[in-house]
Parts: sequence; C-alpha cells; structure tokens
Amino acid sequence: MKSTLEWITKRGGLTPDQQKAIGAMYQQNESLINLISDLLVFVKIGNTQFKDEKIDLAGEIDAIIGDVKRKNSRVSFSFEKKSPVFVFANRSLVIQVFSNLISNAAEYSDKTAGRVHAVLKSEGLRHVFSVENNGLSISAEDQPKIFSKFFRASNASLIKKSGTGLGLFIVKMICDGLGWRVGFQSPIHGQDYGTIFFVTIPGGTSPFRAIRNSKVELISKP
Repeated sequence: MKSTLEWITKRGGLTPDQQKAIGAMYQQNESLINLISDLLVFVKIGNTQFKDEKIDLAGEIDAIIGDVKRKNSRVSFSFEKKSPVFVFANRSLVIQVFSNLISNAAEYSDKTAGRVHAVLKSEGLRHVFSVENNGLSISAEDQPKIFSKFFRASNASLIKKSGTGLGLFIVKMICDGLGWRVGFQSPIHGQDYGTIFFVTIPGGTSPFRAIRNSKVELISKP
C-alpha cells in the first residue's frame, strides 16, 4: 500500500483535496506499519532466547546517530564519549534501546532548530548514557505514565502526529530485563524546555530476563 500511495503522489495531477486525502492515508499506513513493528518487538522480547556478545557501545551509538541524522536533517547532533565502552549483551536489544531513545530525542526536538546531545561515560564500574534535546518538556502530569504501554505525552502530537506509544515501554522492558536502569528529567535542569533520558549500565554481565510487568522509576539523575 505504501508504494502505491507514493506512486499516486509522484504521478501528479491530483487536486488539493485529493492530495490531502492521500497524505492522510499515507500517514495512517505509516502508523500501522510502526505499530506492527513495535508489537513484533514486544512479542519477541517475551518469547525468544537471546544470545549475548561483546559490544562496542560507542561504535553502535555512533552508527545509530548517523542513521537517525539521515532521517532528521533539520536536527544537529553531537556525541560526547569519554572512553571506549564495551558491554556484554544481546546486540539487537541494545540497538533497540538506543535507537528508540535517540530517534525520540530527534523527532521531538525543536521544530526549527532541533538539537540532540548524547553522552557516554564510565563512572567506576558502571557506564552512563544520556541523550537530551531542546524540544517541549514532558508535563508533570504525564511523567509517571511515560513508560506505560500505548501512552503518548499530551503534547507529543504537536510535533509528531502519529506514534504507537510503545517505544519507551519497550525501552523500559528491555532495560529491566538487562538489569539496566532507565529514567529521565524534564524539563532539563535550569531550563523551561527539553528532556534528557538516562541509561545506567552496571558492571558485570547478566542474562536477559523477560519482564512483563515492570515498574516505572522516575530518575532525576543517573
């Protein structure tokens, strides 16, 4: 269906009303594709045995930022990494966590001059990742529900009309299963805008545990 809608649009000859209708159909189709993709990830997490491997976390995040940057050309990106960081975990799960957080930061950054800043550093035996943007902050009312299944912040549609409400839920579920901690602060300290997400990775290794009913933690700092 997506290719058909794209073909109709490129063919031209449509009235303004027809263009609007095709645009709405395309958006609905994209939303359905994203929902199915997120649901497949959710099902996979609870029903798959994952193989762990040594991962160059800085390298993976660099690659993710490059991919997200290509899709969000209006956004400027910076990545500060203190030293090489290696973790022992399942690669697909790790990529899912950081792809979701970095993509969200870009998509919900300021519409005209979006900025995303990521940091990866080691603190003793643990590693801490953070990613912040300069978009709208998450309201105090929405914050306790931000990792809930199918939840979208009340002001999210002002920037991105479609969304499955599963991205951050999946991030939380994976982090719980890996023994990691994920949290956020919004607005950013000293500002009246922006959001920063943290992922804290303890030293050592731990096999993935499927957790279906994880509790949400609000973390003001890593």
